[in-house]
Amino acid sequence: MELVLSSPPVNVSLENVPIWEGKESYRIAFLQDLENMIFSPRGELTRAQERYKASFHKAVRLKNQHLKKDDPVLLRVEVHGAGRSKKLERQAHGPLYVERND
Repeated sequence: MELVLSSPPVNVSLENVPIWEGKESYRIAFLQDLENMIFSPRGELTRAQERYKASFHKAVRLKNQHLKKDDPVLLRVEVHGAGRSKKLERQAHGPLYVERND
């Protein structure tokens, strides 16, 4: 199921507010509240994503960091052919040799 907008969203900003006598203060206050409701969660989400990213990078350990050029390695095989027993197939390709480790 796909959500399709029947009309484009209304451009809500203080620049587009026509000033009417008697009603302008209510309308401007409403639009300011609406902008605060939109932009404050966006900032909180950005800060939360930065925190999650920082904590992820603290916890992640770089794999294969100790490998040097011309070290022999094995490449693990994850995908096997259909209808075959995985138990009897090779589990790794190799030995392969490291060309570079960035």
